[in-house]
Amino acid sequence: MAPDSNPASAGVRVENREGAKRLIDKQAFLRGTGWVAVSRWIPLLVTWPISIALARVLSPQDYGYLALISVFTKFGRIVAEGGVSNTVVLGPTFTTEEYGSLYGFSLCSFALIGVLLCAIAFPVQSIYGQAGLANVMWVLAAGFLLEGASLVPTALLRRRMQFRQIAGVEVLRVLVDSISTLSLALAGWKYWALVIGYLSGALVGTLAVLLFAKIPLRRPQLSLWKKIRTRTSRLLTASMANFTAQSSDAWVGGLVVSAQALGGYSFMANLARSPVDKLSGIVTFASTALFGNVRESHEQIARLLDRLCAMIALIMFPIFAGLALVAQDLINGAFGSHWESFIPVLQIMCLQAAVVPIATAMDNALIATGQDRVFAENGLLAVFILPPSFFICGHIWGASGLAIAGLMPLPVVTVRRLLALKKAINYDMLGCGRVMG
Repeated sequence: MAPDSNPASAGVRVENREGAKRLIDKQAFLRGTGWVAVSRWIPLLVTWPISIALARVLSPQDYGYLALISVFTKFGRIVAEGGVSNTVVLGPTFTTEEYGSLYGFSLCSFALIGVLLCAIAFPVQSIYGQAGLANVMWVLAAGFLLEGASLVPTALLRRRMQFRQIAGVEVLRVLVDSISTLSLALAGWKYWALVIGYLSGALVGTLAVLLFAKIPLRRPQLSLWKKIRTRTSRLLTASMANFTAQSSDAWVGGLVVSAQALGGYSFMANLARSPVDKLSGIVTFASTALFGNVRESHEQIARLLDRLCAMIALIMFPIFAGLALVAQDLINGAFGSHWESFIPVLQIMCLQAAVVPIATAMDNALIATGQDRVFAENGLLAVFILPPSFFICGHIWGASGLAIAGLMPLPVVTVRRLLALKKAINYDMLGCGRVMG
């Protein structure tokens, strides 16, 4: 970038420990954030009306089938990914041949996990006593090849800052998924509509991302894996711990509540999390880019984190407070009376969902300041708290108990986050202005 007579117009200069200047391109950052926002919120405008229509056509039990199976498929996806995606995005620069080798490794890994999922399909069906689960698992396991085919190309697009292309692929994928699911549901395909709709979107999205990325496929290289295994193993451990804790509502809940109760809980949780997932995606992109560029300046990280948390609270708290207050009228009017018993679940999930983006921003600040150990420990702590909480609360209060159990780790992990940030960057959420002077 050419020097600018007015540095403030081009970017923000930050001193690092050696005294050199680092330039953050504000325009490029804002454009990238804008495209990420487009890819999150435009599909939401489409999926919400379709979700309302699906809720009137499908039953809670149909959603319960997918809630049970998604635990195994999502966990398998984390294992198959093995930290490769984040290594491509955040790791050292590789040659074209090395990226092709990582691509080959990813395809092999996803194919292997897909085979393992097929092997456990009947045992899973026997454990939960739900006929037809094995067939659905076999079909979704086949989709693992699509996941493996798109993982490294998508990560490479992110590294190249090709956010416009990523946004286009995401919008296309969601549109195909939603329209296919609704069409099949109206045709009477029940839970198979959700399965085939997902695979349709995944197929179109994979083809589109391959068109943009143009990455060669090469044989996996053991020497390259040895070079990145330390980093990928840490990322994999943290991801597995967090997923195990967060998904225990389904695999534990499936043992203590009926498929209908689990499906109702899952639907209401997804309804509450939909806007959160979109905002969290933007927060993850924004905070990672910002904290990564100013990671040598703890003062800047504290300032940015304080402003980011304030902005999130200003947007999200009123939204979820309003959603909780109108939950009864919304569910009865939009989704139908057969969902009425799950209204308390939505109200409880609003409380949990409101703080997720703030926690995401704090976790990214911890990682940027070298406190990723605290992030991983919080994940392991949640593993010990959540499963027994889901079992006990679900057994006593059913679907509402699952929602209550999800709140249990929040006080502990939040205090740990704040103490770690206070120690690392002298950050104080309640008085950052005083801390920063």
